[in-house]
Amino acid sequence: MSPEQGRIVYDHVRAARPAEVLELGTAHGVGAAYMAAALRDNGAGRLVTVDFAANAESLGARSIRACTPAAVRAALESARTADRTTAIVVPVDIEHRVGGYESWWDVPIAEVSTMDAVQKAREEYVRARRAERHYL
Repeated sequence: MSPEQGRIVYDHVRAARPAEVLELGTAHGVGAAYMAAALRDNGAGRLVTVDFAANAESLGARSIRACTPAAVRAALESARTADRTTAIVVPVDIEHRVGGYESWWDVPIAEVSTMDAVQKAREEYVRARRAERHYL
């Protein structure tokens, strides 16, 4: 997580003031550190992080962390011959991008929220959608 992304996460937790924050997929703990700092600065709140590999192991499964394409292939081969469930955990870099495929996927702002900022963002999104011109 870049410092800029961390600041966005921190600011969001500060503004939302949640009682609890759940982080799914702890990798290096950087995101959790930003969330924990925001909760601390809010004066309240609890952070729960889930390490998928440790969670799978706690349920009796094998877990394999695979960080390269070759490691993923090896993990899949190992899982095929295992005598029990195997969780393959692949950490990803949010900054690593794949090439485009000449299309657009519209992911709208939430329609239902109690947060003023989200409601305003939704209104702006709806206005922008009305102004779109379709060429097909």
